[in-house]
Amino acid sequence: MFNIGRGVILLGLLWVVVLSGCQKDKTPTGSTCTTCSATSFKTDIIPILNQNCATSTACHQGSFAANGHLNLDSAVAYAQITAAGTGYIIDSNANNSIVYDELASPTNAGTHMPIGIQLDQCTVQKVYCWIQQGALNN
Repeated sequence: MFNIGRGVILLGLLWVVVLSGCQKDKTPTGSTCTTCSATSFKTDIIPILNQNCATSTACHQGSFAANGHLNLDSAVAYAQITAAGTGYIIDSNANNSIVYDELASPTNAGTHMPIGIQLDQCTVQKVYCWIQQGALNN
């Protein structure tokens, strides 16, 4: 005979297993920004990194970066974030790229970058578009 209490527990466990296999898709939606047009690393992405991650904040450059942290100085940024096996940028796969995930996360998330600053949606979308377009060094 089927025990209803056991059935509810099993159904609940199944639901937890199904949900734990899901990954939140952080694709920008409902944006007032233009759609993904050709995005350039040099003209679109480097200014974002300089303004929010390296030059103005000094977080990802100089002595901080020398201590084993990600270095986003303009001269080495591309090599640093696209280095194979780091996961910082996975070309054509923004939702699985650490850099995009941290930029798109809410400011109160433990992995959010830049710390304490929420970039506007259009800026985050530029990073998303660049990664989806293959994360080219252009």
